[in-house]
Amino acid sequence: MEVFENNMLSLEALPELVAQDFEKLPNRYFRLRIWTWGIVLSLSFCIMLGGLLWAAFNDEVLLTNVPVILWVFCIAWLLFISLWGVSEFRGFHLRGYAVRERDLSFRSGYFFHTYTTVPFNRLQHSEVSQGPLSRAVRLCTLKIYTAGSSGANLSIAGMDPVDAQRIRDYIDDNGID
Repeated sequence: MEVFENNMLSLEALPELVAQDFEKLPNRYFRLRIWTWGIVLSLSFCIMLGGLLWAAFNDEVLLTNVPVILWVFCIAWLLFISLWGVSEFRGFHLRGYAVRERDLSFRSGYFFHTYTTVPFNRLQHSEVSQGPLSRAVRLCTLKIYTAGSSGANLSIAGMDPVDAQRIRDYIDDNGID
């Protein structure tokens, strides 16, 4: 009969996930995200400006009589769009993925750093997907599914399709036991 063991490990004995090991996402994904941010910024600004002008001219007074709730909304919008912009411009280059012998890791986030690692022996299946917009700019999303989850446990958007397919083939050939 085999005896169950669960020995202690020191932190020094654990493998490190070194920052240099991460592959960066293509710059065309950065441009797509910046375009998306710019379009949302422009459209929401036009809608908000229209609302402010309507409120101002509906009462036939200047902008000093605009309800406080509109000013609060405008300030909240400005804060949100600014934080989103900082996150896109400064945080994009922090995104990356690392394929190691037994796992796949992904990091992201400027304000909130996230590292997700999925061991290959826990994978159920993987897929590479492309929508019409991502196909037009030659990008795709690699999705990794593990057992016991209803959705993708790891989703890496903005990958080059050739790289995503190579990683998926590697996982299919070597990863799933």
